[in-house]
Amino acid sequence: MRIIVLLILLTGCINQNLELQKENMRLKDEVNTIRQQANTLRNEAEALTNEVDSLKTELFKCDMMLESFEGTR
Repeated sequence: MRIIVLLILLTGCINQNLELQKENMRLKDEVNTIRQQANTLRNEAEALTNEVDSLKTELFKCDMMLESFEGTR
């Protein structure tokens, strides 16, 4: 009788362990997805920063040309 109870308990523990392993894998997949999204956002932010820097440079050049033009008047 004790063996049957132990086997039932062991089976329950094994099943719970398997469920926890499945949940662990699901969470790992979710973390990897979030990491990929974070990397994508970082790359997009860097691209936008570079674009803003480029636009600032162009604006500075325009300001310099305008000042030069106003100076020749």
